[in-house]
Amino acid sequence: MSLQNTGEMDQNHLILQWNKEHSIIREILLELNSALILEDIEQCKCLLAKLDEIVGPHFRYEEEAIYPAMVTVYCPGYINKLYTDHDLTIARINQLKNLFNQDNFTEMDLTSAIRHVRMISHYITNCE
Repeated sequence: MSLQNTGEMDQNHLILQWNKEHSIIREILLELNSALILEDIEQCKCLLAKLDEIVGPHFRYEEEAIYPAMVTVYCPGYINKLYTDHDLTIARINQLKNLFNQDNFTEMDLTSAIRHVRMISHYITNCE
C-alpha cells in the first residue's frame, strides 16, 4: 500500500468520523427537544452534558485542523463565519445550562430553551 493510499484511507476515516459525530449530535438534539416538550429538566441536563462532551472536541478539531486547511479554498470572511457559528453554538449551550440550573423553570424559559435547541439543530444540519 502506498503512502498516498494510506492518506486517502485516513481522510476517508476522518470524514466518516465527522459525519458520525454530526449524526450523534443531531440525535442528542432531537432527544433534548423531546425532553423539553415533556418538561423533563433532569433528562435535559443529562442530554446537555452528553452534547457538551461531544461538541467541545468536535469543534476544537474543526477549528484546529479543518478550518485552517479551508483557507486555500474559501475566503477569510467565510472561515470567520464558521468560527462565529461555533461561538454562537457554544453560547447557546451555555444559555441552556443556565436555564436548566435555575430553581424555577418557567414557561418563558421553556420557550427560550426550545429556541436555543432549534438554532443549534439548524446550525448542525447546515454543516453538512
